[in-house]
Amino acid sequence: MRVLALLAFVLCTTCGVKVGVILSSSDSNTRDAVRSIVQFNQEDQGNDVEIVFQEHSGNFLELQKTLCSMLDDGVVAIVSTSTSSDTALEATVMSEFHIPYIAALATDPYLKTVKRDYLISISPSDKFQSQAIFDLLKRNGWTRFTVMASTDTYGVNGVLHLQDLANRDTQFEIKGVHYFDVSGGPDQLDVSSELDQVKASLSKVIVLNCQGAYAKSILEQAEELGLMGKDFVWIVTEAVAGDPETLAVRSYRRSNYVSYRSYLTGLLGTVPRYGEDTDRLNEFKDRYITENEGSESHLTRGSVMTADAVALVSEALRNYDGELTAPELSCDSTDVWDGGELLLETIRNTTVGGLSGEVALRDDGSPVSTEYDIMNFERKFFKKVGVWDENRLDLQDNMIVYLGGGTKRPTGASGSLLGYH
Repeated sequence: MRVLALLAFVLCTTCGVKVGVILSSSDSNTRDAVRSIVQFNQEDQGNDVEIVFQEHSGNFLELQKTLCSMLDDGVVAIVSTSTSSDTALEATVMSEFHIPYIAALATDPYLKTVKRDYLISISPSDKFQSQAIFDLLKRNGWTRFTVMASTDTYGVNGVLHLQDLANRDTQFEIKGVHYFDVSGGPDQLDVSSELDQVKASLSKVIVLNCQGAYAKSILEQAEELGLMGKDFVWIVTEAVAGDPETLAVRSYRRSNYVSYRSYLTGLLGTVPRYGEDTDRLNEFKDRYITENEGSESHLTRGSVMTADAVALVSEALRNYDGELTAPELSCDSTDVWDGGELLLETIRNTTVGGLSGEVALRDDGSPVSTEYDIMNFERKFFKKVGVWDENRLDLQDNMIVYLGGGTKRPTGASGSLLGYH
C-alpha cells in the first residue's frame, strides 16, 4: 500500500501545482461556462492541476489586488480573459516575476514588448483581422469607408493596420476615422457628434471596432439617425461577432430571455476561426445544455478559448522537464520564479487538442492559426458566411442578408443622400 501511494505521488507531477484564471466579474454566464469547460477538460486530460479562479471588474486598484492575490497563491502561470488594455498591465506585472501569462482573448497587435516577454496570446493579432476586413471590403467593391473605434488600446490599435492597407491602395478612400471616448462606460456613451460627421460625409460603409457593450449603444444611436438602412454596411469586429449577446435586450421578467432589435439583421463581422464543429465541443455542448437549460449562448468563443488556454498550460505542465516548485512571491518581492523561463518555453512548444480545435503556438508565443470566419447577423445570432486566411477569401454570397433584410449587395457608393432621413 505504501509503495502504491509513493508511486502515485511520483507519477502525479502536477499535484498541488496551481494555475490562475482571471475572469470578468461582469459576465456571470461566461464565468459559469469557463468553469464548466475547465472541469470537463481536466477530467478528460486526467489532470490534477489546481485551478485558482479570481474575478475583477476592470477597476485598476481591483486589478492590482487580483494580481497580488495570484502571486500570494503561488500560481505558476495565469490565463486571463481580460481586454487588451487590462492585458497590457497584467502581462507587464507577471513578466517582472517570470510568471507565464496567457491572454485568451486579447488581440492588440502591439501588446508584445520587451517588458511583456512572458506574454503568450492564443488569439490571432488584429493585424490579421484588419487584412480580413480589407479583403472583404475589396471583394465587395466597398472602397470608400469610414472607421469608428474606441479610444482604448483595443479600439485604436485594432484598426491601424486597416488604415495602413487602405492608404497604400489607390482604389481606396477612407472617408473618416472617428474615435470615441469610452471612459464613462457604455451607459454614458454619446456618439451623436461622430455619427453626425459620418452622416455628413455620405459614407455608407462603416467599420466599427470596440467592445460589444459599446457597439450596442452606437448601433442604437445610428439607427435613430437613419444610418442602419438597406443601403448601409456595418462591419463589426471579433469582440461583437464573437459574443452576440452583448447586443441583446434582456427581459426584466425572465433573466435568461434575450431578444435583438430587428435593425441588427444584416450586420457583417469577423471572428477568429475556431472548431465550432469539433466532436469534443459538440459532446460538451450536449452535456452543458442538459445540465443548464437555455444556456447554449453561454458557450461563446471567449469561454471556449479561455478554457482551452488552461488546457494548454495543463498539458505543458505534464511535459515540464524540470522540478516543479511553487513560486514564493508577493507584490513586494524583488525575486523572480526560477522555473518560469522553462515553463514559458514548454508552453510555446506544446500543442493540445481543445474544444476549439488544435491549439498550437509559434516561436514568439503567437497562435499558429490566423484564419477568420466572416459572420452575418440574422435575427438572433451570427452565422458563418465565409472563411478568410492569408491566401484567400471565400464568401457564400447567396447566404448573406444585408441591413434591411435584403439579399442584394449594397454598392457602398457615397455619392447620394439615398437612405438618410
